[in-house]
Amino acid sequence: MKMDHHRSLDFIGFFRAGFSPRVLGGDLPLVLCMAILLLSVGGFYTAQAQAGETESSTWSDRPHAEEVDTSLRNFLQMNPGVLSLRDGFGRTYLYGAPMAWADTDEELIKQFLGENSALFGIAADDVELIFATDLLTRDATVLAYRQVRDGITVEHSALRFLTRTDQETGERVLVYAAGHLALEPVGGFSEVLIDAETALQRAKSQWTGSADLKWQAAKLIIEPSASTRKDSRLVYRVVATGKDPAQVEDWAINVDPESGQTLEVKTQILHVDVEGNVSGQVTVGDQPDTPTNPPQSVPLEGLNVGIAGGATAESQAGGDFVIPHGGTTPVEVLANLTGRWCSVINLDGANLSSSTTVTPPGPANLVMNPVFDVKTLAEVNAYHYTHLTHDFVRSRTTGVPGIDVSITTNVNILDSCNAFFSPGEQSINFFQAGGGCVNTSFASVVAHEYGHFIVNRLGLAQGGFGEGFSDVVSMLQFDDPIIGRGILGPGTEVRDPVAANIQYPCPTTSVHTCGQILGSCFWLIREEFGTLLGSQQGLEVTQQLFVDWSLLTIGGVGDSSAHPETAIEILTLDDDDGNLGNGTPNFDLFCNVFATHSIDCPVPPPLTLVLPDGLPTSLFPNVAETIRVSALPGTTEVNPDTGQLFFRSGSAGAFNVVPISWQGGLDFIAELPGQLCGEPVEFYFRFLDQVGTAFQLPSEGATAPFSLEVISELQVVFADDMETDTGWSVGDPADTATTGIWVRVDPIGTAAQPNGGNGGGGFAWVTGQGSVGGSVGENDIDNGATTLRSPVFDLSGFAGAFDPVEISYSRWFSNGTGAAPYTDSARIEITNNLVDWVPVELLGPASGPDTNGGWVFHSFVVESVIPLSSTIQMRFAAADNDPGSIVEMALDDFQVFQKICFEGPIFRRGDANGDGGVDVSDAVMVLQYLFEGALLGCVDAADFGDNGSVNIADPVAIVGFLFGGDAPPTAPWPACGVDPTDTDALPVCQSHSSCP
Repeated sequence: MKMDHHRSLDFIGFFRAGFSPRVLGGDLPLVLCMAILLLSVGGFYTAQAQAGETESSTWSDRPHAEEVDTSLRNFLQMNPGVLSLRDGFGRTYLYGAPMAWADTDEELIKQFLGENSALFGIAADDVELIFATDLLTRDATVLAYRQVRDGITVEHSALRFLTRTDQETGERVLVYAAGHLALEPVGGFSEVLIDAETALQRAKSQWTGSADLKWQAAKLIIEPSASTRKDSRLVYRVVATGKDPAQVEDWAINVDPESGQTLEVKTQILHVDVEGNVSGQVTVGDQPDTPTNPPQSVPLEGLNVGIAGGATAESQAGGDFVIPHGGTTPVEVLANLTGRWCSVINLDGANLSSSTTVTPPGPANLVMNPVFDVKTLAEVNAYHYTHLTHDFVRSRTTGVPGIDVSITTNVNILDSCNAFFSPGEQSINFFQAGGGCVNTSFASVVAHEYGHFIVNRLGLAQGGFGEGFSDVVSMLQFDDPIIGRGILGPGTEVRDPVAANIQYPCPTTSVHTCGQILGSCFWLIREEFGTLLGSQQGLEVTQQLFVDWSLLTIGGVGDSSAHPETAIEILTLDDDDGNLGNGTPNFDLFCNVFATHSIDCPVPPPLTLVLPDGLPTSLFPNVAETIRVSALPGTTEVNPDTGQLFFRSGSAGAFNVVPISWQGGLDFIAELPGQLCGEPVEFYFRFLDQVGTAFQLPSEGATAPFSLEVISELQVVFADDMETDTGWSVGDPADTATTGIWVRVDPIGTAAQPNGGNGGGGFAWVTGQGSVGGSVGENDIDNGATTLRSPVFDLSGFAGAFDPVEISYSRWFSNGTGAAPYTDSARIEITNNLVDWVPVELLGPASGPDTNGGWVFHSFVVESVIPLSSTIQMRFAAADNDPGSIVEMALDDFQVFQKICFEGPIFRRGDANGDGGVDVSDAVMVLQYLFEGALLGCVDAADFGDNGSVNIADPVAIVGFLFGGDAPPTAPWPACGVDPTDTDALPVCQSHSSCP
């Protein structure tokens, strides 16, 4: 045993401070004092309570709406400081207070999703990490995921988390979670009956547009409900683009994977309606190339420069480069506009290049466009401002994956007054001067189009959000609220978001109009910070805020680029303690800005009641339970003398009331008195603030209180997690199914069958196993029924027992997909003679939560269905009868158990002398019992660690608890109660004067 010197010395100091047998009320032999002292020097015996491990039930790996609602409701009940927004289409926000803790971010998110993925309507393993990045100025980390279902990417899906360090514990704490996801449709996804090549050919054959396109291979994707505002759908996506950038076409064609029909055709070209300009000679500032704004010499960073037939190098800050070379013979040094972050293509002439001959070491000074020409100027502008915009983002974060590539930048397209981003080609594109417009390859237009590229790389949807986001990239980079100044000449512009003053929700469907809500909000924030901090610092703070927010946001809502959830995202970043309930450092600043566009901020709760330690899973009979409550101030503070605990046994009748004790600060202790076994206990907490306003936890109070079972013991007769073969059998004389026969496997998920056992992993019994990537109907039930039988249980010894026997299981039944949904059913039955079967559950055929998949927990009292006997057996049967449909059933986590209630003598653990408390006199009393034959009224009270015996370790544990910070006595303590382990050999308590 490792010696704890501090504890030993404390114990010795206790003796030196005057501990004596006489002072403590008895002539304790000196040898016993010495024995305790020696024990202390050798290290304390610590009585440790054995913490039982409990399995927490988890939801379906892909929950449906009812389960999402229930899961969210349960989560908010257990985390009452957390606020939520949910739209029913797959957008969910959780924010406002800490909601999970772990040692690392990886453990934190894994744990949170493992327990709470149903909040978002997904399975815990339906996510894929995109990036994790620290926010450089906020002591916080963003972790970004996308949704991937059965290996198929969910388009524009986003799951974002914000974590911080808990200043008290040092742990990582989750303070924000938001999802823009695909909820599984009630009828499931379409079955994949055609392959990718067939989908491509079907798209081509049904195409009515331009015949001369470049077609890409078809890929399965899921269009999420969060984006479409209707059921998610599985489609083949075929992309068709122009064969060159001058052919301005980029189409997305959706093909039904079941029928092969074209479902939708939409353009992916993301234009700036009238946008605008860049150099070696570059058009500087926010104006395009005009006679009054001549180009200036600007260093070009990141450019590929090389020696003809020799090495190459990349230009650095200031445009400097060093090319490795040996020898002094003159060489030709060349450069073109191919660089670190873009490759410029001139579509109206040869690509710009420059060369010079020098004798090493030079210098070799290159000017890309020494002679003014509007088209070569457009090339250099595009290069310079693409690199500048990339660095605007990258210098402020390590996040935003995928932008550290050289993007194709096409200039001088033979068209006018426009520019666009092509997601299919991953290019940004700019038009020549004409139609009254300047060449669109200049600062704000290049920055805007590159902003669309950033949105694409973040995995977010474009639309009004993409337009607004891209405007902000330009506005904050160049500190100018106008997009496309001078596009049609002096005094003209493409957009002025602030002057437009578009209100939420956006009144039109024009993405450029709706994008101005976001642009104006960020510019107004920039102005407010400029007033507060000074113009330059205010700009820098807003720039960093925007980049941080870009990592956290899950995008726009409908056509609106900014919305109430945008305010939540910004406030979450501004917050400095993980609790939005008490506001944020700049709460009023942000909310005043959003209010100018009719966007409401979340109203901080005036007072938030939370349970820092949570609630126990159940209550032990006749043992008081202490529950810690914290009252977090918002706009008001709690009156610490007003706390009350309301409780009652059962679900009817009046509530009893006991006061709640203030512990100082924000903490309170509520003591729920011991209750009789068998009835659930309902309870809630109530406090008043300083002016008498009442606050309750749960907020519904008596109408929806907390509820806990009161049981002495959960005695498990049989438990099977299906990981091993425990004697189940398959088959019944009436079975006729030819496929989908019951089998114990690690399930491969489909639209109808679970992906893993209950909780997202492990073995389960399922009706047939298909192949990875196989169709939904590959091995479902066909041509009749298949039956699974449990082992036979002898429960005759429990007949007539006071505590009933229960059976529970998690089951899955899906009959909502395929050609004839909701036409079949499943039966769950029980027998006590192996001949006559009695129904327990009938699932289907109607649509509902029992017929659309998802793991569902069910339990029942056996004797409420059938008398107990020595031959109890259950069977689970599902069938596919005419007309044929997709039918799948699964079973996991089967258990036979008793919730046992027993009563016994009431005592207080550790209070050996029965005086109502635990102190040193109790240690002396135990020593006298052990060595002098003293009598104890309740020997169990002296068994400090509840290990079934009383020995020298018990008085040592009492002293360690009192003076060394060791564990307290096990239950019942600190209140009186019965022994939770009444099967030990210690004599029954005869008396214990301090307990009723």
